[in-house]
Amino acid sequence: MSQRGRQLGDYLLEERLGAGGMGEVYRARQAGTGAVRAVKLISLGAGDELVSRFEREGVALARVNHPQVIRVHACLRDEGVLGLVMAFCPGGDLEQRLRKSGPLGAQEAARLVADLARGLSAAHAVGVLHRDLKPANVLYGEDEQAVLSDFGLAKVVDRNSLTATGEVLGTPSYMAPEQALGDPV
Repeated sequence: MSQRGRQLGDYLLEERLGAGGMGEVYRARQAGTGAVRAVKLISLGAGDELVSRFEREGVALARVNHPQVIRVHACLRDEGVLGLVMAFCPGGDLEQRLRKSGPLGAQEAARLVADLARGLSAAHAVGVLHRDLKPANVLYGEDEQAVLSDFGLAKVVDRNSLTATGEVLGTPSYMAPEQALGDPV
């Protein structure tokens, strides 16, 4: 069910940007400042495990402060939904760009890999493992800088795991070998 036009806390949900395994993402405008943000929503009725993963994503993102990792601004809870307010990245995702324009040139690819490696390094330094790195989870901001997004499968090293030993989560064609084999990552 579309949430478009809904007021959620101080945010008006303007346009549905997409949906995934854990919920929907909307472009939203903050009433007080007019700031444009992305708001990721999940129904509180989605099940305890999915809601826990969603909350863990907020915790993981709040830990990482790096230009190549999507910034979380707030967490909202309102009338049956939980929301993460994040930076809005109007430049689309890497998967869309590759589909439209084909492979990146060597210099652009090298710059992108270096930028994303810095973001991953910052996440790892604070105990956050992404576990679902793929082109669809690389977004572009207004400044055309690439940022890592969708930390829904992230593992926060000092917290209890939501993944059973041997359970495989993520996108198979992008998994690390140890993850695909079910090794605890």
